[in-house]
Amino acid sequence: MGRMEAVPQEFIFASKKPGTDAIVGGVIIMGIFSFLIFLILLAIAGTTITEGFSIATLCGLPFIALPFLMIRHFFRKFSIVRLYVQHAKNTLMLEAKFGPIVTRKLTMLSDATHLSFHFYTITSYSEETTDVYGGGFVGSGNVIGQTTTTVAESGAHQFYTIHGFNETEGKWELDISKILEGLSKKNAMQIAECIGIEFRDEGEIVPKGLVIA
Repeated sequence: MGRMEAVPQEFIFASKKPGTDAIVGGVIIMGIFSFLIFLILLAIAGTTITEGFSIATLCGLPFIALPFLMIRHFFRKFSIVRLYVQHAKNTLMLEAKFGPIVTRKLTMLSDATHLSFHFYTITSYSEETTDVYGGGFVGSGNVIGQTTTTVAESGAHQFYTIHGFNETEGKWELDISKILEGLSKKNAMQIAECIGIEFRDEGEIVPKGLVIA
């Protein structure tokens, strides 16, 4: 939520603008992966033409979706997301923009019911090996052995979602997690207050199928 602009009955919340270095790095990485995927697809096409449909062709079909998934991930990571709260027009709009590409989701403000928060934590473990010296000091004497230390690193994933309901769509959701990246629940409460809905802290919710050590 890089800024909040306010006019009578209208609020605009926006995510932080991604740095140029991050965008350039993302473009380079996506370009390299896209080239590798292109080579794989080219090899699969050649095998299919010469040998017909085979197991290799079947195994290669999932690679066709990878470029589209990469573009989707790139767009979500580097786009600027804005939430428009317009009481006078009874509208709630979530906009994602990256360059000339713009996507919008529009719904009625009066259909919003609550803003929820939940998180889950993933802990990864790695091992670090340290030499043991006979002299008793690091770097002195002969190496007489090694010790292995397990290092744990934890990362929390936080999600903020506006929920609503209407007779046509049924239940709907607007994910505003990107707008609140690096911010706190207090900022989410302010958004809920501007919309005029309840804020619900649902605590830790581990996604189905995710195994956390």
